[in-house]
Amino acid sequence: MSNRYAQTLAVLTLLALPVAAQEHPSHPDDIRPIVVDGTLASEPVPAKAPKDVTVQATTTTDVIGSRGTVFVDTDDAGALPNAGVILKPTNALYPDVTARITGSSSRFSVVQGTTQIFSVLGDGRAMVNAPASFTPGQTKLTVLNATHANFGTALTASLYGGYTGGSVSEAAASIEASEIITAPNANTGFLTGLKANAWLGGTGTLSAAVGVLADAEVDPAAGNTGTITEAKGLLARVLNRNGVITRGYGVFIEDVGATTAYGIYQDGANDGNIFHGAVTIGQPAALSNLTVNGDATFSGVVTGGNIRAKYQDVAEWVPATHDLTPGTVVVLNKQKTNEVMASAVAYDTAVAGVVSDQPGLSLGVEGTGKEQVATTGRVKVRVDARTAPIHVGDLLVTSDVAGTAMRSEPMTINGRSFHQPGTIIGKALEPLDSGMGEILVLLSMQ
Repeated sequence: MSNRYAQTLAVLTLLALPVAAQEHPSHPDDIRPIVVDGTLASEPVPAKAPKDVTVQATTTTDVIGSRGTVFVDTDDAGALPNAGVILKPTNALYPDVTARITGSSSRFSVVQGTTQIFSVLGDGRAMVNAPASFTPGQTKLTVLNATHANFGTALTASLYGGYTGGSVSEAAASIEASEIITAPNANTGFLTGLKANAWLGGTGTLSAAVGVLADAEVDPAAGNTGTITEAKGLLARVLNRNGVITRGYGVFIEDVGATTAYGIYQDGANDGNIFHGAVTIGQPAALSNLTVNGDATFSGVVTGGNIRAKYQDVAEWVPATHDLTPGTVVVLNKQKTNEVMASAVAYDTAVAGVVSDQPGLSLGVEGTGKEQVATTGRVKVRVDARTAPIHVGDLLVTSDVAGTAMRSEPMTINGRSFHQPGTIIGKALEPLDSGMGEILVLLSMQ
């Protein structure tokens, strides 16, 4: 006979015997009959039956005891849902809970109605609270809520009312991942203590997916009015107890793959964010408390003791008649309101400034058809030295070459030299002996 039938009879024998009989096998009353295929065995079988005892059952076989009923359906020919062994308890509190060993699917299950309270598959995978038709994935343990209405599993650690004092630290669950590596071996992968994944299948829409939800709170139920001195929704620690950690990240966020992506998003409008260390946005590492490598946008007021800029001019975004290159001298367009264009005549009193490449401070709103026009500070200016050389300190005015400045020649009135009022762009900070070029100019519009 097969080993399967031998194992089945062994289970039936043990379950049909009272506890007392198993503890005292020598007592005359410790012998119980076994029913096989509806027929009483030819002679009583001892409680400790030989291992070779087999059951050849082709239809449902019942072994009835005071604790419940054992159903055996070895060839799947009976009226039971699955072939195998089913233990049916008589406990009135749980009349629909059964333990089932099904040979057809190599599964042991504790079943309540259509829900598998606990099931173990033949390959070692286990399920808790799974619908009868549910088959787990490749994970070794799958925990579900049968109605999918709340949490799949909950691990709880609590002192309840038994706390009497002192410092106690407790955790609902402790999950550790460790790997022992002996030099010179090196693992180029990574070790994960906890992996949390919230994913959507199918073609529908999920309003939100949360990989990790961490709550720190006082129980909102009535009567809970205690105080938490310090609550941390999430505490991340990098601990170097012995050895070397080359680079440590309290929180490391990889590229966020979303249409609108936020590495960190603070939703509390009245919450403060404090960084005791330096903060760097972009690379390289911070040189001051806040380093921004790239552009920064402020929609509110920026307040401080000093504003320090690498570049030394102040410019404004101004509408322009045409696209203009940096260094171009501009004048007001008298045919338009609040618009500039490249200068075209010498000593133009409508001079308005110089187009700046990288202003130290830029005012106004950027937009199409606008240029950054510097009116003060130091800026590179296109100049023409073909008529007269330019020396450091010379006053500059517009020339008759479009968008270009030249040296101002003073007028003599009553023996005194004067420069024409309203035409001065600024003072040359660099010389240009001849030709055309760009020099640094200190703007001082007059």
